[in-house]
Amino acid sequence: MANQDGSSSLRLSGESFFPLYITVERVRKGYIITYYDEGSVARPAGYYKEVVAESDIYRRLGELLHVDNLDAEKPVLYRIEVVSAKAYEIEGSVPLDSLTQAKIGFLHFKTKDAPRDKVWALRVSDSRAFEFYGDSALAVARGLGRNPETIQRIGGVAVLTFPADNETMKQVAKAAPNFQFIDASEHDALDWFRRHSPDASFNSKSQDKTGTNNK
Repeated sequence: MANQDGSSSLRLSGESFFPLYITVERVRKGYIITYYDEGSVARPAGYYKEVVAESDIYRRLGELLHVDNLDAEKPVLYRIEVVSAKAYEIEGSVPLDSLTQAKIGFLHFKTKDAPRDKVWALRVSDSRAFEFYGDSALAVARGLGRNPETIQRIGGVAVLTFPADNETMKQVAKAAPNFQFIDASEHDALDWFRRHSPDASFNSKSQDKTGTNNK
């Protein structure tokens, strides 16, 4: 994912290109790129996927970053985030399942523009639980006086789960005063991930796991 770091909108050559949301996945003999297009007369706005050969990947990324439209002496900062299970994998970690991957991706996407000092949780309606992932899980663990190294990892990502009741909210808010949450069901997360995942086979895998059909 790449985006512009700045609160004011930046217009280049009379058109606004930022922020950018791009995922890149390496596959055999090339790459799959997923990106958001603002739309034009030729096609509607939305997420698009395309296969790019190894020999063309640098040219295509340059096009998607709109480097040819940068104004002289007006720097643009691209913030690159690598979100991968393997990037955080540690020994003894439970493998990352499709549902957890979907919930992590869903929460990450929904909070991508939020201030970085916030501690975010997903309040899952199915299980009636707060689920914290990654840095948010570690922050809550420290606030509760727990050793962050001892909490559960799934695919190398730290995970904390608490009942979604008023008492828990008070305890978590005390441990992490900047705590906020987003409501979602497992179906919401799976459906979002199916529509955004570069892996076309995810739909059938998630259906096998949940026994439901995602629309």
